[in-house]
Amino acid sequence: MREHARPGDLIVDLDALYTAVNANPTRADHDQPPALTPFVFDARDAIIHRLLHGDHNARAAWIIHSAPEATTRAEWKQRGANIVMITATREALTHRAHTQRPAPWADHITDWHTRYTPGHIDQVVTTG
Repeated sequence: MREHARPGDLIVDLDALYTAVNANPTRADHDQPPALTPFVFDARDAIIHRLLHGDHNARAAWIIHSAPEATTRAEWKQRGANIVMITATREALTHRAHTQRPAPWADHITDWHTRYTPGHIDQVVTTG
């Protein structure tokens, strides 16, 4: 995604939002203090709402979002989004969670795979 984005494009990334509002992030990647979660989710959701309702003049927006429900992705597609699911195998994701992420990430991966529903509009890219 970052190789396709241009200067001035909007990037909505939950990890970057956590870093932006965290007074002293202990790690730049995937540090998600629970006390900040409502603020970060509100900010992300407000940006996505504005994008989906056309209240912007951004050339392009890149939304990094887990969106496991096909209905969510279908709504975005209906409003003009191009949906690209970028994922890795469950095994690779679980390995990364245990070796490179804070402890709750393994549960996040399990939860996502439990809730994920494929959608006919999805373009899926699987990485290693």
